[in-house]
Formats: sequence, structure tokens, C-alpha cells
Amino acid sequence: MPVADGAAVPPAPAAAARRELAFAVDGLKPTGPTEFYTPETLYEKIDGRADQYLEYDVAGLACRTFALAGDARQYVDLYEYDMGNPLRAFGVYALERDPEGQPVDLGGAASDGDAYRSGASIFFRRGSVYAMTMPSDESPALAAAALALARAAAAVLPPDDAGLERRDQLPKAGQAPGTAQYALRNAMSLDFLTDAFSAEYDYEGGHFRFFIAARPDEAAARRLYHQYLEHGRKSGKVRTEHEAAGARVFEAESYGAADVIYQRGNVVGGVAQAPDAAPARKFVEAYLAGKVK
Repeated sequence: MPVADGAAVPPAPAAAARRELAFAVDGLKPTGPTEFYTPETLYEKIDGRADQYLEYDVAGLACRTFALAGDARQYVDLYEYDMGNPLRAFGVYALERDPEGQPVDLGGAASDGDAYRSGASIFFRRGSVYAMTMPSDESPALAAAALALARAAAAVLPPDDAGLERRDQLPKAGQAPGTAQYALRNAMSLDFLTDAFSAEYDYEGGHFRFFIAARPDEAAARRLYHQYLEHGRKSGKVRTEHEAAGARVFEAESYGAADVIYQRGNVVGGVAQAPDAAPARKFVEAYLAGKVK
């Protein structure tokens, strides 16, 4: 899907392979076969929630129910969404992430801490798959079963973090834990901004979201920067445009919020819709100067 900034949203992944969800977990047994859903039939299983997966070009869903041995009324559902690549898998994982969730150790199966517990349920990303184990209640026995099933499922998924090294380019200083996100489309609620990582930051009394969007080359980044600049002019007022630390920078105001956007090399980034312009400006300047890492 071409976009005006010269980048392209990667093509949708091929149809998901029909991989049986068969795991040997003590105390659990499947109650039926693995169910498979395509992008076209996803709504049959998760009606009302399918759109957010389709937004990230889901390739397919496999799910299966596992009951406690001797009591079919107590069970754990396993959902595995094949997202086609690690970026899409992380994108939907981060979109759904519970801000109150607690990190969980899956025995090294999920990389970079992409696994957490919310209640008795376990959510994780492993390679191109976003998965969850959801028990029928929050009893200790089912909570333990959900964790065991998640570990078994994660252990057989191939590790792959391709593209996620760009997540590590977000500065760590001031970053609010658990707020890193990846947007395939409509980053910062802008239809022209695609393929971008972002996170929330606390800096000098301000709270805002900072993003970075790499492009294939400097020319494409320059086009995106000018798109953003034109957006600033149309939606509000561009207060300043200048150079800083080898970057082009503009600051704009619209609807009572501030944008501080830069382009340097093949990267466009900055702060969008900050409630207070001063901390956002200082953060971007400090980042460009190498003082915020």
C-alpha cells in the first residue's frame, strides 16, 4: 500500500499455516481440535475485536481449549495470532497491553520482556506470533495452568526479532515503562505517518509521546518531514523552523497542543500533540544533541 511520504506499508503476510496447537502440559488435556480462522472469518471468533488485528494485517488465528484433567468445567483457552512478522506481532501486543500487567518469565521464550500476566491470563509475543492463554476463572489452579500452557506454546515458536532493533533506538531516559508501541499505519493519528515506533516520556515536568520513523533514504525522510510541516500549517500555526544538531526542526501549535518535529538523515521523529511545548522542545533538542539517550 504506497503512501505519500515515499515509504510503503509492507505487503500483507501470506495465509497462516494451519499448525496444530498440540502441547504436553501436565494436568491439561484438549477438549477438541484446533480451530482455525482467516482474516475473512476472524469476526466469527472475536466479533467486535477483529478490526484491530486486521489493522495490523493478521494472517490467521489458531485457538484451542485445554481443560483441567478430571474437570472439563475448568479450562484454559489458547489463542495464537499469526501476524506475519515480528513488527506486526509487537504492534498488536503493545496495542492491547494492560498498563497494569506484570512482567512474567516464560523461561526465555519471549524476547525483550514481551510477556506479562494480567489477572490469571498470560499475554506474550514470540517471533511473528501474538498469543494469550485465558483461563475460565482466576483460581490458583487455573492461573498455574495458564502459565504452564503459555510456556509450552512459547517454547515451540521460533524466535525472531527482525525489525525490532528500531525499538531500541527510542531513548531510554525518561521513558515510561511499558509504553513503547509500533504503528503500522496512522501513527500519532496521522494517515500519512506509517511504520513508526513511539513511547511516552516524562521530562522536566512534561508528559508526552515521542516517535521515530525511519525511511529507506534521506530523500524519503525529507518528503515525510515536509508532509508533516504542511500538516502543521494547515491545522494550526508553525511557530518556528530552524536547524539544530544537523537536523531540520519545526515547532507548530494546533488545538492547544504542540508538535516538535525533526528530520535528520533518513529519520523523522519528534513529539506530537504535547500539552506543553517547552518540555517537548527541550527533550527533542537534548535528544538531537545526544544528551538524552
